[in-house]
Amino acid sequence: MSVSENILDEVTRKHYEDEGFMNKLNSSLKLGELNPEDYKVIYFAGGHGTMWDFPDSSEIQNMSKTIYENGGILSAICHGVGALLKIKYKNGELVINGKEVTGYSNTEEELANAMNKIPFQLEEELKKAGAKYTKALNPFVSYTKVDGTIITGQNPQSTEEVAEKVLDVLNMIEK
Repeated sequence: MSVSENILDEVTRKHYEDEGFMNKLNSSLKLGELNPEDYKVIYFAGGHGTMWDFPDSSEIQNMSKTIYENGGILSAICHGVGALLKIKYKNGELVINGKEVTGYSNTEEELANAMNKIPFQLEEELKKAGAKYTKALNPFVSYTKVDGTIITGQNPQSTEEVAEKVLDVLNMIEK
């Protein structure tokens, strides 16, 4: 196992030790190989690397737009919220314009000593895109926003809450 033992919780450790799960994970399809019509949810994980990879990906934009326009859920956590920055409706309007969202905050970037290492400040770019950005009063605590079928979490501490809200909204739209 290449992941440091001390950062894995019990559930994650079980997955890393499950050879069948790891084989599926290591042979997963690329986004461009999937049919967006087959999905009701897309969930973007975070990490600083996503700030370079997600915002300008046409595959992410196309997949997300189709899922969303079909009544599905766009969800993201932490820096993964950057995937939502450039998704547009057919009329060219940004999907997050006017939507309540959250994502990794400037305060958290400063506390992580990452301000000079990132290509842009997610909090500022979300605001520039017309999103109604809010964040928790205190950094590094769980904070989520749900605006229709757009579900976002501020930081890694929000992961479980975002997943629960995705399931709640999915159950609602499937009724």
